[in-house]
Amino acid sequence: MKTTVFIILLALIIQGCSKPLKKDSAELYSNIENITSKKHATTIDITLDTIIVDNQFSTSGDGFWRIRNDTLYFFDRVMGEVSVFDKNGKFLWDGLGLGRGPGEVLEEIGNVCPFKDGWFLTEVYNVYHFNSNFGNKKMKFLIDFGDDFESRRQELYANPNPMKDIELYVPAYENPQMHQLDGNTVLLKVSCEYPDYAQKEYYDQSAIMAEYDFEKGTITKLMARYSPAYKDKIVPAFASHYYSPYKNGQYLLTFAIDHKIYITNEDFEPKTAFGLKGQFLNEDYIQKAEMSYPEMLKELENKAYYTSIYHSEPHNLTFRVYKTGQNNKTKNAETTTNPSRMQIYQGTDLIGDISVPDNFEIINYKAPYYYADGYEKIGEERDYLGVYRFKVDME
Repeated sequence: MKTTVFIILLALIIQGCSKPLKKDSAELYSNIENITSKKHATTIDITLDTIIVDNQFSTSGDGFWRIRNDTLYFFDRVMGEVSVFDKNGKFLWDGLGLGRGPGEVLEEIGNVCPFKDGWFLTEVYNVYHFNSNFGNKKMKFLIDFGDDFESRRQELYANPNPMKDIELYVPAYENPQMHQLDGNTVLLKVSCEYPDYAQKEYYDQSAIMAEYDFEKGTITKLMARYSPAYKDKIVPAFASHYYSPYKNGQYLLTFAIDHKIYITNEDFEPKTAFGLKGQFLNEDYIQKAEMSYPEMLKELENKAYYTSIYHSEPHNLTFRVYKTGQNNKTKNAETTTNPSRMQIYQGTDLIGDISVPDNFEIINYKAPYYYADGYEKIGEERDYLGVYRFKVDME
C-alpha cells in the first residue's frame, strides 16, 4: 500500500501514573549477547498466490489489510472505510466511513487491531473501540490537555525530558503497529515530538514503544530505544522500527538501517542480537536535519533499508523484508521502484533471501498459509486489491 513519509503531530497528555524510562540508548544496548548467525544452503519452496477481491469501488491508494477468523478486512485510511471479504475474496459487506454517525469515524484511520471481542482503531485525534461488526462505538479523545496544560506548556517544550515526559509522545502514524496485550491494554509504537527526529537526542533518549490503557486514556509505560546504529546520525527518512511477538513473551525488534535483529524481554530491553546483512546496494544515507518531503521520498526510493519483521512460532521462522536500494525504472519510465527482498531465518540462522513484490509485508499465519499485504493496482476503470498467501516447504 502507498504510504507517506510525514508524521502527523499530535499531543498525548497523560493523566495518572506512568513508568518513565531509566536508560538511554547507549546504556540499554551495552550488555547484549551477540549470536553469530550462520548461512545455510536450504532449499525453500515459496509460491505466491494472490487473492484478488471482487471489489467494485475506488480506493485512496492508502490502506492496509487485517485478517481475522478467515475473514479479510481492507481499511482505507484516507476514506475511513472498511471492506470485508471472505477467505476467497468474495465481498461480504462494508462499514465505517467519515462522519459523526454511530458507525463512523471523524477523520482518517491511523491503525486497527483486534481488541476484546471487536476492534481498536486510532485516527488523528481519537481512539475507538468497536464491536466485531464495527458497531457499538466507544470513542475517546486521544488529546486531553487537562486544565493546567497552558500553565506548563512553555516549560515542557522549553526543557523536554523524553525519558519521563509522557506528554511528548504520540502514537506513530508512519508504519504503525499495535496489538492487544490484556484487558484494556494495547501495545503500540510511539514517536516523540520534542525532541523530534531532526535532533540527535531523539535517537538516544526517546522511547519507541508504549503501553496504552483504553479505559484510562493514557500511556502507562514507555519502552525501547533506537539502536546503536543511529548513534551520531540524523536520518529522518529512516527513523523507523518494527517489532514482532516472539517466544515466551519476548519480542523481536529491528530497525530500518540496522542489520541486527534484537531479542528483547517483555519490556523491550534487548538481551541478544542476531542477523546478517541483506543484499544492500546503497547505504549512503543523507544525514540532514532539515529534509523536505521530496527529499525524503528520494531517499526511500534510492537507499536500502528494512521494512518489516514477522515471527512464526509454529515453524520457528522469522521473515524480515527490506529494500535493496537498487533504483529501477518502471515501464512507463515516469516512476521508479526500489526492489524488495525477504530474509528467512530458522532460529537465528539465515536459510533464505528471496525477491518479493513491492510493499510486501506478512501480516498473519492461518495454517497452512502465510498472508501478506501489498497487492494493489490502480486502474483507470477500477482498482484491483488483494492479499498474497503462500506456504513454506523446506528440504
